[in-house]
Amino acid sequence: MVDRYPRAAGTFLNTAILGLLLASTTSCAPISDLQVGAFLAGCVGGPVSLELLSGRNIHMSEHQVEQSAQLWSLSGARSSIIHQKTFLIRDAVSFNAMLQEHNPGFEPIPVVDFVKYDVVACFAGLCSTGGYAVTLKSISLEGNSSHVTFLITTPAPGAIVTQAFARPFFMTAVRKLKGNPVVSAEVQKH
Repeated sequence: MVDRYPRAAGTFLNTAILGLLLASTTSCAPISDLQVGAFLAGCVGGPVSLELLSGRNIHMSEHQVEQSAQLWSLSGARSSIIHQKTFLIRDAVSFNAMLQEHNPGFEPIPVVDFVKYDVVACFAGLCSTGGYAVTLKSISLEGNSSHVTFLITTPAPGAIVTQAFARPFFMTAVRKLKGNPVVSAEVQKH
C-alpha cells in the first residue's frame, strides 16, 4: 500500500481523513477537492499537496489555505428558496434576511464576525427529485478581486433517487473577500 499522506501529521491526520471519508459517505452532498484541501490543511497546519485516491491532485499554498479557511458551513436538501440563487452576505442584517428567506424561523442563527468573514451561499432552487447537490467549487483570488464558484450537480441518468421535491443548498462563512467579489453557480449534468 502506498502512503499518500504526509508522515509528519501521523495518526491524527489518518483519523481526520477517516472522519472526512465517513462524513462524505453519510452526507447527501459530495465533498469537493477544495473542502478536502482546506480540511487537511487545518489538520496539518500548513500547505497541502497530496494525491487523492481518485487520482486527482490537491495543491494548496499557505495563502490559499488561509483564504479558504471556513468558519462554518451548512448544507441540505430542504430550503424555502425555490429559485436558483447565489448570495454574497457582508453584514448581519442581510445574513438574517437571507436565513429567514431560506427557512422562516431559522434558529439558532450562526454567529459571524463580518469584520473578518463574508457568507457565501448557493440555492439550487426546486428540483423534481433527490440526487441534486450543491458544493463549493472554488474561491479564486486575482489581484484585488475574488470569485466564488458553486457547483450544482444533477443525478446521473438511471440513478436511484428519492421521488420527492428537493431544494438543495450550501452556505459557508469564508475569510473576508477582496474587492467586489463575484459569486456564481455552474450546473454539472451527468
